Amino acid sequence: MVLLLAFLPQILYAYHYGQTDLQELVKLLAGVEGIGVRVREME
Repeated sequence: MVLLLAFLPQILYAYHYGQTDLQELVKLLAGVEGIGVRVREME
């Protein structure tokens, strides 16, 4: 998370791997201005 905030991407494409709860990541980044989170399903 710290590395992500140091990098500050404009858009973060979060892909689902295993049992990872990506909604937790969306919640964590909800208050960070300038980072848009986009969740995609793996095919």
